[in-house]
Amino acid sequence: MSLQGGLSALRMEMPERIPRTEYSAHFHWELVKKVTGIDVGSRSAEAVKEKASQQFVKDV
Repeated sequence: MSLQGGLSALRMEMPERIPRTEYSAHFHWELVKKVTGIDVGSRSAEAVKEKASQQFVKDV
């Protein structure tokens, strides 16, 4: 989201594009590992990544 888009949203103005924020912390494996305790990394199996990512979202 751009600064201008965010300020417009705070002022309740209708911008051309609706501002939004995307969160991707649940894909930063070192952070996920610290929060969940699940041994996960970029080379982990997809099933392990999915489990750790879901647990991270639930814990945070």
